[in-house]
Amino acid sequence: MKNTLLYAFTLLFSFAASAQSSGVFIHLESDPNVAYNGQTVTISGTEQLVYTNLYIQNVSGATKQYKWERVKLDLSSPAFTDQLCDNEICFDCNGDPWIRPFFYELNDTDSTLFQPKMFFNGGGGYARFRYYVLDENEDRIDWVTVEFTSTLSAGEEALENIEVYPNPSSGMVTVKNASEGASFEVLDMLGKVAYKAPVSAASQKVNLSGLPDGVYFYVVKDKRGNALPARKLIIRKQ
Repeated sequence: MKNTLLYAFTLLFSFAASAQSSGVFIHLESDPNVAYNGQTVTISGTEQLVYTNLYIQNVSGATKQYKWERVKLDLSSPAFTDQLCDNEICFDCNGDPWIRPFFYELNDTDSTLFQPKMFFNGGGGYARFRYYVLDENEDRIDWVTVEFTSTLSAGEEALENIEVYPNPSSGMVTVKNASEGASFEVLDMLGKVAYKAPVSAASQKVNLSGLPDGVYFYVVKDKRGNALPARKLIIRKQ
């Protein structure tokens, strides 16, 4: 029992020491007192969108400028879209490596959302990415690895015939060729469902005028839960 407690204390101390040496404290929203600096976070789900809420806290003792970097380590399929969101904006992580294009300033003890998101297109999959924290010289000072797994099955052939238009839209879109029992979902840039409705007609209009102008993702699912790849939808009323 003593050895177990000693090991747990040593492990926790090493995490805290890692955060102190780099000046940042990486933790999960669901586990705010444990440092994940240099560790691996594993998340899984049955949906096309898989994400987790990490946070980065500045514990350096002074105001600092940071950037984020994303590097692919392992990927089961090239059919994916990934993003990294902080308190300011959600970025599409295009290219490898991807680096935040401008600095994020954090006062001492302040923290920011650090939300890696993975859209598995055309079914489930597995991906392992490493996310680095860069200092004002764009040197890597700390990192966390995230493993994404989705067990969503590949969509039925009928899903491939579905059309959603116009895009950009002024607020009214048409969903064409949806099968009986299908649903239409619109996700905001944080991955939250902003609109959801059944669509089963050969050609059905959907009113999204209640949503603010901006960039969204839409997903069409059949009655078994199989889904089309998440695609961007721009709402622009003027």
